[in-house]
Amino acid sequence: MAFQVILSPMAIEELKSLVFFLSMKNQETAEKFAHAVIDAARYPLTMSDRGRMVPEFDDEMTRELIYPPYRVVYRINFDQNSILISRFWSTEGGRVRM
Repeated sequence: MAFQVILSPMAIEELKSLVFFLSMKNQETAEKFAHAVIDAARYPLTMSDRGRMVPEFDDEMTRELIYPPYRVVYRINFDQNSILISRFWSTEGGRVRM
């Protein structure tokens, strides 16, 4: 079952910043990263364990996919058949930067 993927305004800005940063090193890598994280978030419900629960929120519907050193945080909405990507967090330096 495919779900609509929606990016929050904050997630859009964070993704733009990440892609810009990566593109300064390698344009192809930046484009692949952007497509990979969005594609991966499209189908987490086809495999219930696709993403893990976000420890900070302790909420079954708030999950994350890990793309070191980034965490893609999203919220599942079964009623609206959608996934809201809320944040792209960097975990460089061993801590979450928001």
